[in-house]
Amino acid sequence: MSFSATVTDRTHWTVIRFVGELDLLSSGDAREAVEREVQRGAGRIVLDLAGLRFIDTSGAREILRMKAEADRTGVDLVVANPSPLALKVLEVLGIRDVIEAPVVPTS
Repeated sequence: MSFSATVTDRTHWTVIRFVGELDLLSSGDAREAVEREVQRGAGRIVLDLAGLRFIDTSGAREILRMKAEADRTGVDLVVANPSPLALKVLEVLGIRDVIEAPVVPTS
């Protein structure tokens, strides 16, 4: 079980690419990566989920928390490029539209 969060600054947004497994064990690492960028002053954050091999309800719940916290602090946070598995989980949980999940260029 492995997880990584890689940050790339773009002209108008910060991309955080999640790779591996987003679950109960790794959700804290994901949250810390987002919190660092919010504290750094990022105005728009794109969570790129293309590299997720696994996501459970804990991971999905953490994404919802990140979105709520970003909204509260005035940061625009969107989820993009969900892997087929991540997309299925978001749809089954009925939260895809809540967090947005478009396919957007992240490079």
